[in-house]
Amino acid sequence: SGYSVSIDQTYINSANKTALSFTFSGAEVGATYNYTISNGAQPVSDSDTIISATQQISGIDVSGISDGTLTLSVTLTDTALNTGGAATDTITKDTAAPSAIETTPVAALANDVTPNIIITVESGAAWQIKNSSTVLNSDTGTGSARTVTIPSSGELADGTYNLTLNAVDAAGNTAAISLTQFVVDTLDPVAEM
Repeated sequence: SGYSVSIDQTYINSANKTALSFTFSGAEVGATYNYTISNGAQPVSDSDTIISATQQISGIDVSGISDGTLTLSVTLTDTALNTGGAATDTITKDTAAPSAIETTPVAALANDVTPNIIITVESGAAWQIKNSSTVLNSDTGTGSARTVTIPSSGELADGTYNLTLNAVDAAGNTAAISLTQFVVDTLDPVAEM
């Protein structure tokens, strides 16, 4: 009795879905732990011997469990075969990339130093519109179509622009899509004699 468990991650996402870990508090050394992780189906389970009161169990693959709320349930059984009550913890699993959609530009992106683009980004996901590594505009998605100006302030310098939309959701999943390419050229032509 008196033991508890805590899942170490904040979210389970596409990057760590094969590496969930949890840590005991107050575990009885020498007892056998038995854990199950599930969301009502597709359980993952294992057992072994406690070697430390604050032992960490790591490298748990939950990729086969559907996205949603995962529940960890752990019991300890001592050497006299007495089994304690279940210690539990929960975590959200979200492995889906954030949805990021480009619709058509508001106007043709030909020689426009402050072009507008309509984008739709998953609610709560942080997004950036970039040209190579330069961020031209950024905000948080609302789940609805919105018009954004490129760049967010000032004007674009002359050059060729290859815009990408990058998004990161609350669980840390990422998405990137190519938006459009256009050229800004505000210089007068040079007449050669």
